[in-house]
Amino acid sequence: MSTITHSVASAAWHSGFMRLMPAVQVHAKITFRHLRPVHREEAIAEATAAALVAYRRLAAQGRLHVAHPSTIALHAVQHVRGGRHVGACQDTANDLMSPPAQIRHHFQTESYNQIDPETGQWVWMAIENRKTSIPDLAAFRVDFAAWLRSLSHRDRR
Repeated sequence: MSTITHSVASAAWHSGFMRLMPAVQVHAKITFRHLRPVHREEAIAEATAAALVAYRRLAAQGRLHVAHPSTIALHAVQHVRGGRHVGACQDTANDLMSPPAQIRHHFQTESYNQIDPETGQWVWMAIENRKTSIPDLAAFRVDFAAWLRSLSHRDRR
C-alpha cells in the first residue's frame, strides 16, 4: 500500500473511531459509576483504549461494517472488568498496582492524596510500617507538613 493510500486509510478509521468514541465513553461512565473517582477515570480511559484497539483491528481486517458502537462499548467494558490492559503483560500477579494481584494476595493500595471534602485540607493517614522508628515517623510528619505549607494552594492539591 502506498504512503498516500495508507494515510487516507488511517485517517478513515481514525475519524470513524472518533464518531464512535462518545458512545464508548458514556457506556464506560455508566458502568464504572460506582468506582472511586481515580479508579473510574482509569477504567474509562482503559475502556476507550481497548475500543480503539478493537476498532483498529476491525479496520485492518476490512470488517468495519460490524463495528457497532454498542458492541464495541460492551466489549471494551468487559475488557476492563476482566482486568486486562491494552499494551501490557496480562500476567499481573506481581504488579502491586494491578487489581488482580491485589485480589489474589489480599491487599489494597491507597492514594496518599486524601483531601477532606469539608475543609479542603490534606488528611494524615496511619500507615503500618514496622521498619520506621517512631522518632523518624514524627520527624517526617513535621518536615512533610512544613514542605506542604511551602507550596502554593494549587500545587498542594
